[in-house]
Amino acid sequence: MSTSATVEWSPADSSPGDTGAGFTGERACRSIQEVAEAEWDSLVPPDELQMRHAFVRACQDAGVADAEYRHLTIYRHGTLVGIASIFRMDVRLELLCPGFLRSLIETVRRWRPAFLRPRLLLCGLPVSAGRPCIAFRSPADAPFVLGQVAHYLERAGEELDASLFCFKEFRPGEAAALAPLGEHGYFRAWSLPAYRMDVPWHSFPEYLAAMRAGYRRQVNVTREAGRAAGFHTRKCGRGEIEWERLFPLYEQVMERARFQLEHLNLAFFQNLSRCLPESVRVLALEQDEHLVAAAVILETPGLTTFFMTGIDYERNRPGEAYPNLVTEVVADAIRSGTGHLELGQTSGALKSRLGGQPEPRYLFFRYRSRWAHALFRAVAPLLFPASPGETRRVFRTNGQLGRSVREKSSPT
Repeated sequence: MSTSATVEWSPADSSPGDTGAGFTGERACRSIQEVAEAEWDSLVPPDELQMRHAFVRACQDAGVADAEYRHLTIYRHGTLVGIASIFRMDVRLELLCPGFLRSLIETVRRWRPAFLRPRLLLCGLPVSAGRPCIAFRSPADAPFVLGQVAHYLERAGEELDASLFCFKEFRPGEAAALAPLGEHGYFRAWSLPAYRMDVPWHSFPEYLAAMRAGYRRQVNVTREAGRAAGFHTRKCGRGEIEWERLFPLYEQVMERARFQLEHLNLAFFQNLSRCLPESVRVLALEQDEHLVAAAVILETPGLTTFFMTGIDYERNRPGEAYPNLVTEVVADAIRSGTGHLELGQTSGALKSRLGGQPEPRYLFFRYRSRWAHALFRAVAPLLFPASPGETRRVFRTNGQLGRSVREKSSPT
């Protein structure tokens, strides 16, 4: 494999090796700009905004985590059947560990600084938002595409001096489609669960009325605390988002984050507005002239995603700023008419009280070294403990019943 070319063609074992109309294999590009946007997005599902060419470009152009990328387009007899983004970074494997185990690992690092800090090649993007960056033309293409990506990781691992490979992060149904990775030596591990809501309500009062009394009371207490503190919410769309004002609040969150794979930069957020101007908005929670908290929202026709947040911790507690912000995220999603709301992978206690349901996320790993892989697999349950999340019965009736009523009553 060439180490200098920006575009590399690698035929599959059974392919004759030409790069013409009948090519079978993968094409690897170091810059997403070398991949045609229409070709890449032709395999991206409609609501997978974080897989789109424009989103990948926002990451790469910002230099997030100083990642080095490879973007794969995979062909079978000349037809595009898969896409995948890969990046390299150094990572701390104790990221999801319980606190006592992380303390023990930090102690070991006093003598061995590289302990559990391998160079990692990930199929995904350096943004911790619980979504993958691999897609197939059809389920029948998955085994072939996964085989091509797995083989490419092996070759790229040698070039980029990476010892550990990972595919991240997948819902249960998606993880089942990745079962063929087992044939290439990968095993499945837990990531943090994500909280998700169906949104069958026409209005926020209807949402409140659907809640059981105890949960409704908590929402009302939170909102009253926000009113007493003088909080008000402003929605910022295209051309209105003040990223320079929001970014210091995001950094406050990251300074306190228990789980931190990467630290996004200001350029990334600015790129979101540049690359996806119609799909990004911000909910700003303000007090007088001060920005107290903010939510970055990504939106597609069928899905609203609470993507990132920023909090001024000096002003957070008195008026329950963050609970008010998340409540406003729910209210805004209802007003937008979305079908589903992704609430993210942290603050599960709060999000479950608002009706979010935990949904597992999975990772797939393989070490290049056989003995290291065996050891890593043995300790994986400690490094990546099962995380089912918090489940609560928040609503008096089944939310899906409400959805069917809404759909029947909607104009055609």
